[in-house]
Order: sequence, then structure tokens, then C-alpha cells
Amino acid sequence: MILCSVPVHLQGLASEAAPALPRSLRIISSGAPLPENTARGLFAQQGCTVHEVLGSSETGGMAWRERGRPVP
Repeated sequence: MILCSVPVHLQGLASEAAPALPRSLRIISSGAPLPENTARGLFAQQGCTVHEVLGSSETGGMAWRERGRPVP
């Protein structure tokens, strides 16, 4: 499953009160900066990092970064 969403929705899904989600192969976030604690919470739940797309929606994604994996 690929989950494409916005940070505010992902924050709700990362909360402990959210129902369990099916395992995602990839999570993509765009539209606003994703808080690091949300990315880490999703990594803990899903076991995959969040690909955050940054840039202009009119011209396509300008940059992306992978978030959530704990730093060793």
C-alpha cells in the first residue's frame, strides 16, 4: 500500500489513539513541513520512512527527503 497524504492527516494517524493501519510500503507527505515526531511515529508503526515532497505543486515536486528513521 502507498499512502499519500498531508502532515495534519499523518499526525492523526501517528497518534496512539488512531486505529491500526494496514502495513504501508511507502508513505508520501506533501503540502506542509512534516513534524519529526510524526515521521518517527509513523516509522515505529509502519516500519517505513516517510518521503516528504517539498516544492511547488504548480511545477511539480522540487525536492524530497526521507524522514522518520531513528539516527543510530
